[in-house]
Amino acid sequence: MVATRKKNWRLDGQIQTVSATGSVFPTRTLLRSATLGPCSSGSYLDGVRLAVGDAVVYAAYGVGLVAVRERRLVLGVEQDVVVLELAGGLSVTLPVARAREQLRPPVSEAGIRRVQETLRDDGEPSREVWLKRKRQTEAKLTGGDPMKLAEVVRDGVRRKQTLLAEKRNSRLSLGENDLYEKARQLLVGEIGVACGFDPAEADAWIDEQIGAARAA
Repeated sequence: MVATRKKNWRLDGQIQTVSATGSVFPTRTLLRSATLGPCSSGSYLDGVRLAVGDAVVYAAYGVGLVAVRERRLVLGVEQDVVVLELAGGLSVTLPVARAREQLRPPVSEAGIRRVQETLRDDGEPSREVWLKRKRQTEAKLTGGDPMKLAEVVRDGVRRKQTLLAEKRNSRLSLGENDLYEKARQLLVGEIGVACGFDPAEADAWIDEQIGAARAA
């Protein structure tokens, strides 16, 4: 895997990536949704084709776009590679064979419903000691499963609410908050691509689901 950083430029609602050589790789046109309702069918990929412009998920790195697919000489062997553009200007190059093993499509419509159910689950967060919860949370982040990310986000919000209700500091510890924010960032990115939401809309949708459990 080769990782480099590039600059992202937003032009007329489209994110474009400018490489070190000056080439412009269009990634995705931002989609808008009139409401924060269920995702419409057909708004997610049915499989990983690895064609230029396809949205994919690379586990703990989150959602990315296939910017380039070409043949390159790698360690003396010519092979097909793909270049992924990820959040924060990170660019990752993978052989196609490895990409097919490690990448997946964004969450499906059925998956979004399961994420919604997870966020709305009103069960109590785990009371395990922090070190054990830390290992569990890190494993969920590494796996990148959207349902597991939703668990981290939901429990983080509930812990903040509990601290506030008990009139204690409503902020999580630095380590726990970092993991919560990372999980939320990954989940926002995937929901955004799957449902056609921009980041603010996806973030609001998450809060709406968690709030629905409290209102029930």
